[in-house]
Amino acid sequence: MKLYSRFKEVVGTLRAESPLTRAWFTSFNLSPYFVENYILPVLVGDPPCPVRSIGFEALFHKLLESQIDVRFYYDHRAIDLSESRRTAVRFVPVDPAALQRTGLPFGRGVFHPKVIFLQNASGTSWLFVSSANLTVSGWSRNREAVL
Repeated sequence: MKLYSRFKEVVGTLRAESPLTRAWFTSFNLSPYFVENYILPVLVGDPPCPVRSIGFEALFHKLLESQIDVRFYYDHRAIDLSESRRTAVRFVPVDPAALQRTGLPFGRGVFHPKVIFLQNASGTSWLFVSSANLTVSGWSRNREAVL
């Protein structure tokens, strides 16, 4: 999982300099399991692993204490609803048709960007641009491009 390894490395570097303040993610597909078990633990400095019951409360408490602005934007039609969501992290559905009503010309397509924006308190920022969705397959098994 090269993308995941690089993500952990960058988050560690940013956190070593100063606390993380922002972590925004965009994706077409969104897997709550992947986000809560792999992405969120890295943001608070915990090892990634499947978290069980009370562990989600502890994880969410650490996120609240850290005051990181964490958001996950995804196409409103592309969340895996078979996966239980166990934290109150902001999952923000995007409806391209609603964007068209604001005058933006995106209404006939899908919300498809895959971008990660990370920033720490000293202002250092990283931007990942990739073809990988926020899913286990997107970050492990699929062949994806990342910059």
